[in-house]
Amino acid sequence: MSSQNDRETGAIASRRTDGKATLKDLGRKARARLDEEKGKRHEIVRLEPSLANPEAKRKRNSSIGLIRPKKKQSKPTTKKRRISGAASSTKGSGSSTANRSDKSKNVDLRIPDVSGILLENQEKDLLSNVVRVHGIPLDATRSDVLRFFSGLDAEHVFLLPHNSSKIVSLDADDCPSSKARKEVIERHPGTFRAFVKFASAPTAALAAQRSGETLYLGNKTSNSDGDGHTCNRKGAQIAVTQVPKAVTRYIQRNMSIECRTNLPLDEELFACEAKLNDLVPQILWSAARQDLKLQEISPADEDDRLDYHPIDDSQGLLLQDPSTEHGYTALVDLHNAMLKDYESLTTGTPFPSVALCNSSELLRDPSIKLTNTAAKHLKERIQHIDDYLHMARNLLNRRRNGAPPSIFDSLVPRKASFKGVTQTLGGSGS
Repeated sequence: MSSQNDRETGAIASRRTDGKATLKDLGRKARARLDEEKGKRHEIVRLEPSLANPEAKRKRNSSIGLIRPKKKQSKPTTKKRRISGAASSTKGSGSSTANRSDKSKNVDLRIPDVSGILLENQEKDLLSNVVRVHGIPLDATRSDVLRFFSGLDAEHVFLLPHNSSKIVSLDADDCPSSKARKEVIERHPGTFRAFVKFASAPTAALAAQRSGETLYLGNKTSNSDGDGHTCNRKGAQIAVTQVPKAVTRYIQRNMSIECRTNLPLDEELFACEAKLNDLVPQILWSAARQDLKLQEISPADEDDRLDYHPIDDSQGLLLQDPSTEHGYTALVDLHNAMLKDYESLTTGTPFPSVALCNSSELLRDPSIKLTNTAAKHLKERIQHIDDYLHMARNLLNRRRNGAPPSIFDSLVPRKASFKGVTQTLGGSGS
């Protein structure tokens, strides 16, 4: 029994000894494999940029299939762009640079100086639905002007009779001459007065914001070449200013010439003025100068100044004492001169047709309308002077107290007769 136990105990001890040896072997083998792996692995070392080999780097990148981003090209300098643009336009390549170059050559970049007008018209609430257009090209038509204001629904374009005197609150200074290059387009002078009417004052204010933009002559289709390019269109940068309400009401009622054809604006103005009596523009501008208190700068040639002396002189004579011989005689002469001119207007063509039929349709003709307005100005002033002289005679009669007749009794103004034209003249107010 005891021997059997000894054998079992020895077997167990033997198994423990064998297991201990097996674990040692496994640990030794594992450490050996780890050392072997460490020997095969490359040590990772940080390289300085200067030590890197660019050639090896490119080969390594290409070997693993990396795509390098393309280097962004730097923009050419202004001088290079200018040279390349000139070269392309010389070759006739039709590039956008060449088109811009051709376009700028056909556009007059001078802008009329309107600083004085803007200084006069600073109160926005007093501005109207009409704008004044300054620096219009010589061959511009009604369609060209309306096209410039496209999107704002301009109602119509109208002009004023020619007057070479500069109006301080209305006219811009002429465009300065360019020393760098010749002007590419001729323009109307600052005394060529063209206006555009809109539906409201806010719309006119938006139109005034287009000041400094280019007004082109002709439409795109009529000025395009076979390829559809429109770079050969001529144009000019113009100025636009809003007109005060008081001035707008007066000029529209008394002096406006509405453009209805597609002729150049100056030709349409000339066609209307050719039908007028020479007295009409003189009377209209003298009346406007007096009624609107316009400040004018006379032209270099005084003969070009539009003056109707009876109206210009009447304001001063009415301030004098009419009870003196000189004052009374001067007023009588003024009265009779106005009456003579009134009769020449109302008996010459085309005015009698209006006097006979009192037609509003005929008054739509600009020449008839302006003649009608000029006659009305004379009629009002004749009646005013006549009333003034009548009061002067009554005053003198009370002073004389039975004195013998004098020059005041012999100098009686001619009796004015306004029959046949009174109703017509009443149709146009000032």
